[in-house]
Amino acid sequence: MSLAGRFVGARDLDSALDSVFSGLFLASSYALILSLACLAVTPAMVDLFLEPGSSVATRDLPIWGTQLNAFLMFILAWSSILGGALRGAGDTYGVMFISAGFWWLQYALVVILIQMFGLHPDDVLTIHVLSSPLLLIAIMIRFRSGVWRKLKLIDWRWSLRVV
Repeated sequence: MSLAGRFVGARDLDSALDSVFSGLFLASSYALILSLACLAVTPAMVDLFLEPGSSVATRDLPIWGTQLNAFLMFILAWSSILGGALRGAGDTYGVMFISAGFWWLQYALVVILIQMFGLHPDDVLTIHVLSSPLLLIAIMIRFRSGVWRKLKLIDWRWSLRVV
């Protein structure tokens, strides 16, 4: 976010774009490592938080959630980088409306799935995670639209007035 804002402020949009792609590469590398850990050692991760002899049902839900988390890592990493770049470039309202709208939609979706349809927590968690790409798609559309390239940053200076 900081680098994108700095380069946009300096009107060096190519370097701003390079910093975003650099962030996406680093975030993808980190998400890949975490995703592999979530998939490779899921039972060991879950067992850290369960009492010995916990029921199979008690163990299955967090295992399923941790495996779904491997999918979610990339979506949240890319959304954070692109959203941060947009905020750094001055497009704070666009990112705020997308994020707030998405998370309220997710909240409503979960409430509806539980209250109206009575779905099992496994199903609700799966639908919640599988609908998460909507956030990334919305932020990618906003980023690709180039709105951030056209924003005019206001030049203001602090002034000290002696009275």
